[in-house]
Amino acid sequence: MSPWSFWASRGPVLVDVRITVFGQPYRAWVARFLAERLDADQSESLSIRELRGIPERLIQRLPVDSAGQILQQIMTGDEELEEVPAQQFSDWLSQQLDPGLEVVAESLPPAQAVRLGSLVDSDNDGRVSSEELGDGLYTLRFRDLDDDQTFSVSELLPFRDPRNQQAP
Repeated sequence: MSPWSFWASRGPVLVDVRITVFGQPYRAWVARFLAERLDADQSESLSIRELRGIPERLIQRLPVDSAGQILQQIMTGDEELEEVPAQQFSDWLSQQLDPGLEVVAESLPPAQAVRLGSLVDSDNDGRVSSEELGDGLYTLRFRDLDDDQTFSVSELLPFRDPRNQQAP
């Protein structure tokens, strides 16, 4: 997949975004979820009647006009299918869905995470009160290393804390 290009304040920014749900690519998860929802009789196969439950807005995004055409697209020979295995439908649907948006939300390593709440929680009670939030600029003043009155992510990273014993 090629990255998307967005215009930021100083020029284009390339973004490669992927979405996964429970470790599965988003399109595959959506297709499996829809197959399970359509399988009203829990037979692990979908009849034409069940396939008619596909929302019209989704049918419009597929290379078919009806539930019958879905069966024709999935057929693997000259036989006429009256139903299709839910897994086979799911595989077919995930290939048909537009790959325009795929996002993988990966966690950051702890060393790169910015825990802004803990930085302004001056009494260390695990909660940020309105007073602590109001005092946040004063509390964070030593982190503004370039004295530009803003805080970049690199200034807020734990290893940038000059009070940290492991700071370079």
